[in-house]
Amino acid sequence: MTMKMARIHRAFLLLLWLFISLETYGQQMYLDGFRAARMDLSAATNPRSDLNGNACALVKVKFDLPNVVFRGNVVGDVKYDNIEYWVYMPPGSQQLRLYHPKYDTLIVNFGQYGVKKLEAKTTYEMSVKLMSFSLTVQRGPIEQGEYDYRSKRYHSALGLFLSEPDSAVAQRYIGIMYLYGEGIPANEQIGLDWIGKAVAQGDTEAMIELGIYKLYEVNGPESAQEAYELFKKAGDAGNSSGYDCVARMYKQGLGFGQDYAKAKIWFEKAIAHGNTSAMNGLGAMYLDGAGVVQDYAKARALFEQAGRRDEPLCNLGIIYYNGLGVDVDYDKAFDYFQQASGLRHAFSQLMLSVMYAKGQGTDKDPYMAFEMLKDSVENGCEDGIPTLAYYYYSGIGTDVDKAKAKTLFEQAARNGDKYSQDFLSKQTF
Repeated sequence: MTMKMARIHRAFLLLLWLFISLETYGQQMYLDGFRAARMDLSAATNPRSDLNGNACALVKVKFDLPNVVFRGNVVGDVKYDNIEYWVYMPPGSQQLRLYHPKYDTLIVNFGQYGVKKLEAKTTYEMSVKLMSFSLTVQRGPIEQGEYDYRSKRYHSALGLFLSEPDSAVAQRYIGIMYLYGEGIPANEQIGLDWIGKAVAQGDTEAMIELGIYKLYEVNGPESAQEAYELFKKAGDAGNSSGYDCVARMYKQGLGFGQDYAKAKIWFEKAIAHGNTSAMNGLGAMYLDGAGVVQDYAKARALFEQAGRRDEPLCNLGIIYYNGLGVDVDYDKAFDYFQQASGLRHAFSQLMLSVMYAKGQGTDKDPYMAFEMLKDSVENGCEDGIPTLAYYYYSGIGTDVDKAKAKTLFEQAARNGDKYSQDFLSKQTF
C-alpha cells in the first residue's frame, strides 16, 4: 500500500468511526412493574387450563413490541393485540423469560416482586419497556471497537482498531483476533507480533491474554514458564487477575506439578487486591478439601465475599442443596441457583431443572424442568444432554420428538456417556 493509499484508508476508517459513534447503541428490555391485579377478572372470565386440568393464572404483559417469544410454563398460544400480550401459566409458576431477536433476554423472577408463585384464576399485570441508549453519547474508536468486538462485529472492530495502531489496547485486540481467527483468518505470527507490541507497552491485559495463549495453545514446559512470567508480571503491575492465573496453574498442575500450597498463596495475593475470581477459587479448595483442611464455613464466607458472580452463587447453591456445613435448605439453594441462572450459568440452570423435576425448593414442574434443562445445554453444559434427550424421547415437559432425542443421545454417546450408548443400543427411533 502506498503512502497516499494508506492515508486514504486511515481517513476512511476515521469517517467510519464518526458515523458509528453517532448511532444509537441499541435498546434493552427491562421490567417496569409486576403485580397481582385482583380486581381484574380476566383470568376467570377468559379461563384456560393446563395439561393437568388446573385453572391457569393470566399474566398481561403490556409491551408495544411485536414478535416477543415467552418461555417458561406457558400454556397454549400467547395472544397479542399490539398493546398487550396475554400469557397463561399454570398455578405455582415462578419465572417468565422474554426473548426477542434484537434484544437481550429478560428473565423475570416473580419472587423478586413479592409474588412467590402465581395463583390459579388470578390476573397479573407486567409492564415491560425498552431502554434506549443515547444518540448523543460519543465513543472513541477504541471504545467503539471494544463494543463491536463484544458484539461479535469483528470486521467493524478490526477496522477501528487498525485506525489506532499505536494504542496498546488496539494492538491487544488485533493480536487476539489473529491468534484465534475471529473475523479474519488465523495467523499466529501476526497475532503474536501485535499482542507483543501491547505487552511491550505494559498492557497487563495483553500479558494475561498472551500467557493464556502460550499455556493452552502452545503447550510445553518452556511456554508454561513464559505464561507464568507473563501472569506474574501482570500481577506485579497491579492486575490481580495475573496472580489468580498463577494460582490456577498451580491448582490444576498446568505446565508444572500440581501444588495446592502454592496455589493458596497466589490466590491469597489476588484476594488481597479484591479479586473475586480468586475468592471463588480458594473457596472451592476449602469446599473440596483440596490441599487444605476442608472447611465449609471458610468456603461459604469466600463465596459470599465474591458477591453476585455466577460461579460463587452456584457454589453457595451447592452448599445449601447438599447441607455442607449447614442444614439442607432447598429454598436457599433454589434462590442461589436462580440468581446464577439469571447470569446464564449453565450448571446452575441444570440444578434448577433437577429441583423443578423433584419439587425441591419449589413445586414440581416438568415444563420448567425441561426449559431450564434446555437452557443449560444451549449454554454448554454437556452433563445435561442425556437427560434432555430422554425428555424429548418421553415427552416430559415438552412434545415427544424422537428425532431430537436421537440426535442428542448420539451426541452424548460420542462424548463417552455410557447411559446414552446403552440407550441407543436398546431403543429404536
